[in-house]
Amino acid sequence: MKPPPAGRLRRANLHRLHSIDSSQSTYINQPSSFVAHLLKFARGLGLSMVAVIHHLSDLAASVESEALLKMASTRVIYQQKAGEAQETGRRLGLPTWAVETIPLLQRGCAVWDVAGAVSVVQHVTTAAERAVCFSDSAMTA
Repeated sequence: MKPPPAGRLRRANLHRLHSIDSSQSTYINQPSSFVAHLLKFARGLGLSMVAVIHHLSDLAASVESEALLKMASTRVIYQQKAGEAQETGRRLGLPTWAVETIPLLQRGCAVWDVAGAVSVVQHVTTAAERAVCFSDSAMTA
């Protein structure tokens, strides 16, 4: 399939995913600055951006990284140890009840922060999704 001209990208209804994981950060001098540029570019095209950070502590505290965290309109936080939950809550500005709940979350539950509205959410999955998502058996067998 031939890509559409740049001016027609919005109307092409294409779905693209670009992944940057922690191993690639060695190739990028300032990962937060790089992601900030990608975010501005994506907004200019009317695209959504999804960032997945396994441990917020892996993201060095800097002006750029804190700005990126504040720009995120939806945040999903799964179970963490109490100490990491405290740091996550501080950096994301979560309410005390949410920080106290994070270490107690069960599989499939998460604290969602959507534009400042914080809730505990139980994710519902189909059998087909569970076969793909719940893949720990390969590590524990």
